[in-house]
Amino acid sequence: MAGLCFVGTDLHTQSGVVATKGALFLLVSENVFTPMYSVLALFPTELPLFLREYKAGLYGPVAFYFSKVLAMVTLFIFAV
Repeated sequence: MAGLCFVGTDLHTQSGVVATKGALFLLVSENVFTPMYSVLALFPTELPLFLREYKAGLYGPVAFYFSKVLAMVTLFIFAV
């Protein structure tokens, strides 16, 4: 299905190269932005918890960020 973006492109012309670059950009951006939206939707739900624990002095923003990244990477590894 992704190969259909490249049908009819001639890589020996400038327009063919531009069309190929555009198709690659489209494929990459569609695969990157979709998971990003789910992460952006997740953070506001955890914001009250973070603010409460930050005000209590339990940890800072960097520790919160790295713990979330580590938890998501671990979840991804075990899900695959």
